[in-house]
Amino acid sequence: MKSILEYLESFEIEPDSEVGRIKSRLEELYREKEQIESEMSKLTPLKGSIVERWVLNKVRKRYGFGQPCPSSHYYYLNWYENGKWHSRYIPKQDLPKYLKMKEDREKMKRLKKRLKAIEKEIRVLERKLEKMI
Repeated sequence: MKSILEYLESFEIEPDSEVGRIKSRLEELYREKEQIESEMSKLTPLKGSIVERWVLNKVRKRYGFGQPCPSSHYYYLNWYENGKWHSRYIPKQDLPKYLKMKEDREKMKRLKKRLKAIEKEIRVLERKLEKMI
């Protein structure tokens, strides 16, 4: 993909010209793309969703009698795989790790969206450069 930039390196281009501005913008986009890709490689996104389930007593009512009781609910990880729904209990001490993974998943979505926009802008600028050259 950087072949156009490498090709432009062989010429003397004024930074104030339109080609110079496009070249500098392409370099910025490639740097940002590399930064986003390296950041995405460090994330561990959560596969599935975290669900809170309440414990019911003998008369099928929630423990706690209307007040929130910290020991009256459990957390589960639910995910869909190979045509089946799976559910796994999350111990309370592991919950922060899973919540971090959930945040990583949201961050991954934002980064993918930004990466897609960058790649689109790169394609547009490269086409524009090809027409100019």
